[in-house]
Amino acid sequence: MFGVSLVNEQIQHFLYVQDLKMIVYIGMVLSQLSLFYGINKFFKHWTYNGQKISVKDFKTGLKNALKFGLLQRRVINHRFAGLMHSLIYVSMIGLFITTAFRALDYYSILPLTPLRGQFYLWVKFFANIFGVLAIIGSAMALYRRATKSRKELPNNYVDTLILLDIIIIMVVGFLLDSISTYTYRLDWIGFYDPVGTSLIFLFNKLDPATLTTLYRGLWVFHMMQVFITIAVLPYTKLSHIVIGSFLNTFYAREINPSHPKPVPDILDILDQGKTLGIQKISETDWKQRMDYDSCVQCGRCSNACPANVSGKPLSPMDLMINLREIGDNKKYDLPIWPEIMKTESAWSCVLCAACVKECPFLIDQAETIMELRRGLFFEETTVERNIKQISANISSKGNPYGFSINDKKTWLIELTKTGLCEYAQQGKEYDYLYWIGCVTSYEPAIRKSAESLLKIMKKSGLRVAVLSDEKCCGDPARRIGDELTFTEASQNNYEALQRYKYKKLITNCPHCYNSLKNEYKQYDYNIPIEHYVETIDQLINESKIIPKKVDLKVTYHDSCYLGRWNSVYDSPRKILSKISGIELIEMEKNREKSFCCGGGGGQLFYEVSEGERISKLRIEQAQKTSAETVVVSCPYCNSMFKGENTQTQVMDLLEIIEKSISTD
Repeated sequence: MFGVSLVNEQIQHFLYVQDLKMIVYIGMVLSQLSLFYGINKFFKHWTYNGQKISVKDFKTGLKNALKFGLLQRRVINHRFAGLMHSLIYVSMIGLFITTAFRALDYYSILPLTPLRGQFYLWVKFFANIFGVLAIIGSAMALYRRATKSRKELPNNYVDTLILLDIIIIMVVGFLLDSISTYTYRLDWIGFYDPVGTSLIFLFNKLDPATLTTLYRGLWVFHMMQVFITIAVLPYTKLSHIVIGSFLNTFYAREINPSHPKPVPDILDILDQGKTLGIQKISETDWKQRMDYDSCVQCGRCSNACPANVSGKPLSPMDLMINLREIGDNKKYDLPIWPEIMKTESAWSCVLCAACVKECPFLIDQAETIMELRRGLFFEETTVERNIKQISANISSKGNPYGFSINDKKTWLIELTKTGLCEYAQQGKEYDYLYWIGCVTSYEPAIRKSAESLLKIMKKSGLRVAVLSDEKCCGDPARRIGDELTFTEASQNNYEALQRYKYKKLITNCPHCYNSLKNEYKQYDYNIPIEHYVETIDQLINESKIIPKKVDLKVTYHDSCYLGRWNSVYDSPRKILSKISGIELIEMEKNREKSFCCGGGGGQLFYEVSEGERISKLRIEQAQKTSAETVVVSCPYCNSMFKGENTQTQVMDLLEIIEKSISTD
């Protein structure tokens, strides 16, 4: 078929350039030396100050590298960009493999060489396909940058040169291929070299001498371009091929946004006058520096960032790049604030982890921002009074507002008198202890959700008690960088809970839920806790409560700390689906891509004046659905949305459930 015997006899690897083969060997050696020298500089940067690179779980690291590096799981989440990158990525892998076959065939000392007969023809065919895909993908990328289709997508001359470089390599490669086909393959290559045969018209009128000279010139240019591209790989965005795609994914933390790193020896650190958090690059760890070097400036994190979208002075991408440049310039001991960056960028973050979930290389921007805040809080002089007051209120009053506990106690006494709950007593055993949380306890407009929960639990026949001495879980303090107040709160709360007998803790606050469930564990405090959506979903499944009809058109807002931080997406939607008459209309940004209410990162208790309010933007997104009601399952979200004073009704899911089971 198509002269297979001729294939075996006539494959010519160095057509017209047998005397120039030394260029390949010299170029390969020099480009590899440059490549390894550049990568070694990265390792020296990461291991600065004697730090050692380590992996805690090799199996998980390998899984992440395969899933997110090799298979590009997050890259393909965006339709146009995913297709564009996939075309370039697949084509590069394909061309590497087909080129490797050519090299093996030429240098093989075995009697049976790889490229023979029909196999050679198919290798040639797929090399054509991969080359075309590379051109299409690169052209799409150029178009995307030229039209500025993504707000935060950078468009600098280096990026443009890289894309043009790929296109030129492909085009020159096709021209060389076409000359080879015209010279000796035309009679038998046929269908298997579609691009080469289609370009023959460019050369069929050239005399042999001119054709030879043209081929030699194009070949030298092609080789030089390829080897220069390899040589500069560690010094351009192309470094992400190795650094981001494989190393950073392999060494990544948990796939879910990591919780702030604990400081188990915090008192010793403070006694010795050492620094908490990050104030300069020398205080970052090797993984954080690898994160900064892995950023490919795709802009996905910044496009997803509510602070950035709302016009506040924070771009997670720029933050990573700025920190990388400090290291690149070896300014390890230069104070970051305010010499390099404005403190407003750190305080603008709502710690919703949208950036972390978007990053294709599993960079944890949230961890760095938390460490920067710790450094700022430790320094104190750069922290605004209203931010520092949050921790002072928690330490002195037991809540971030600084309100007297008497108002809360009056409300709880009224609840116990109605028989909805009782104060927890030592020696008695309860099905659930209800951890109410500060926002629900101290904001009168939010207390309705707590009362609804207690009515639902009573209807289910469960014995629920509340704590007379409940204090803040410490989440707001930790989010503003005050780890000391958080550790004290976690220890005091754990000791208080140990005095009572209960099967589980239940809460309606995702911030309390996240801290008590996940972050207390970092200090070896294990607490069995559920968010109410998990509990009520189970109660409905067990027919302990049976929802009735409620006619309401709603849209559900995913809380960041229940959703992205803890992957609880299905339970609230299952509950709504079991209430007849409920019509659920999803917002464009939902589940993992949900947009923050603006209250995270401590910002329920302080405000960044620049830009629009994030809660306003989210309410506008909800209004586009034409739903009558925004349903929430978080008191932070409830408070932020109610604060917008819009005509859109805001209800906690608990209120709808209570209405559906007619507990009144």
